[in-house]
Amino acid sequence: MKLIHLTLLATLFASNVQASSPEEWLEHDKLVRKTCLAKSDLKNKKVLSSPILFSDDMGGYTALVIGGGYPQKHMQGQESRELCLFNRGTGKAEISVADSLMPTK
Repeated sequence: MKLIHLTLLATLFASNVQASSPEEWLEHDKLVRKTCLAKSDLKNKKVLSSPILFSDDMGGYTALVIGGGYPQKHMQGQESRELCLFNRGTGKAEISVADSLMPTK
């Protein structure tokens, strides 16, 4: 009997969670792109992937792959890949070099 009550309670709480609208996700994607591109130091940078959403259970992150050329003179514009993790709760992004993530063209 307790299991039934717990199941009903969990269902009630789960039904109160509302998904964002398609328009809100489009705005989110624009914000992620803008924030990640601004955070990157690559030259001629561009977004190489669609947003990759991680659940709120994992901290509410959206990942994005950015590509461009290394800005350092000695790298002679060699292509690079970066992984940007955007925290949906804080609106902050962190960049890490991810050259092995995707092959360069």
